[in-house]
Amino acid sequence: MKKWQIAFIDEHGQSLNLQVDAEKQPDKDEAARHVRDYYRPVLAKADLNDLDNRAHEPAAKVLKSMNALEIVSITAVE
Repeated sequence: MKKWQIAFIDEHGQSLNLQVDAEKQPDKDEAARHVRDYYRPVLAKADLNDLDNRAHEPAAKVLKSMNALEIVSITAVE
């Protein structure tokens, strides 16, 4: 598995990084789920399916609107 670094901005405007293992590069929504699961573990267990199949990148939208966390980039780690 490859390592990927997800760069994001938290609710205080601070730039943070999270490294994850995945076969292929996570898209923005998958990255949002990784960030949510790590930094907001309670939300990972909550039923947030309201936007599923109704919004493009639903996890990324919820992460930004409800938690003020925004994915900036997803890059491979050498």
